[in-house]
Amino acid sequence: MTAETFSPPRVATPERSGETSEKLKTADIAPLQADANLADPANVPAETPNTAGGFLQHLEIHGDNSAAQNAESRIAIPTEGADAHGQNLITQLQRSAQSEILGAPYDRTKVAQAVTAMTDVDSQRYQNEPDFRMQIQKYVDSLDAPTKNYVNALLNQVMDTGKPPRIGTAETVLANSMNHVDAQTAMPTIERLLTQNPELRQRLNSTDAANLSPQERALKEAINDSMNRVLFEVYGARVQSGRDASPAERAMAVKNLWESGSLPLDVKAQAGMKTNSFYEQASQASQQEIQGLVQSGRISEQERALIEKIATQDGRMSIEDRVRAFIVGGNIDLADIRRDLRQLSPLAMQEMRREYFKQYGVPVQTDFNRRLDVSARNENAELFEYDRAAATREEWHGRWKR
Repeated sequence: MTAETFSPPRVATPERSGETSEKLKTADIAPLQADANLADPANVPAETPNTAGGFLQHLEIHGDNSAAQNAESRIAIPTEGADAHGQNLITQLQRSAQSEILGAPYDRTKVAQAVTAMTDVDSQRYQNEPDFRMQIQKYVDSLDAPTKNYVNALLNQVMDTGKPPRIGTAETVLANSMNHVDAQTAMPTIERLLTQNPELRQRLNSTDAANLSPQERALKEAINDSMNRVLFEVYGARVQSGRDASPAERAMAVKNLWESGSLPLDVKAQAGMKTNSFYEQASQASQQEIQGLVQSGRISEQERALIEKIATQDGRMSIEDRVRAFIVGGNIDLADIRRDLRQLSPLAMQEMRREYFKQYGVPVQTDFNRRLDVSARNENAELFEYDRAAATREEWHGRWKR
């Protein structure tokens, strides 16, 4: 058979640019990361296949029942129109080319889109036809480092299964790195990956980079990058004001991430990372730690009450808890709250309103509106409305089924 041929981009741009990157170059690196500087070629094995990485191939992909937590790990890669006319992967990659005036000879969003939308046929070809696989890999090798890391993670799945790739938590971490997602947004996904996969967390914490596969090294680089950005934001301000942070403070934050999978609550509060996962983590903390957060002004008394309620629910947030977190000042996206509420059935909305009033003594919409400006109130006026008759029918139907 005759294989398709195409030319890869002429220029690869692996280095990031921007003010934040320049700051990070001069920032202190966390002590525990200095031993495994992956930017040092001496720490990278010379002979390793680009799509190797069996350990990550068999990572369990955990479902997340919390819509709000799902929102934390959204990947900004459009899929609409992908493979719309049945073009194969090579054709799709060819269409990712763009003028180098735009900064790179390819559009990394289109590249990622093409691979995530691989057909069953192309997946089988990639697994079974060396010539086809070599053409694709030649193109991928010419991409910038974050894009190549993400695409290789997907192709590694395809090579292992012969099926189109699935985007799990590990792939999301790499996609966030590729898209230069800010650290505060990226960290909840990283924490979910590390807490749900303790064996992976232990392996990545190894200071010997030679023991890691290429995929694992890419994953650790992405984790370290986001972690160090958060730490730089928290401790960098103190350096600028002449009050240098204790190296032990920074080292403890790094140790906490690799031992438990989460950054300390105090660091997350200072970095503006009071997402739903922050409140769930806080619900498992000691009373002494929570009291310290209140006394330092990191959380309010209202937030403490919310945390105590979540603690009675084994650390899991209900829909009314997620709404309350938004109301009392958490860094919760209004769009995520709207999506959560619109997914509720009439009966679920009725019960949520009832539970909120029972817990806090105020109608939820009244509380909600206090957080919004006038225009936002008008835009969300119908958010808590529901069909009472439909809720009654749903309730009776549920009783009849039991």
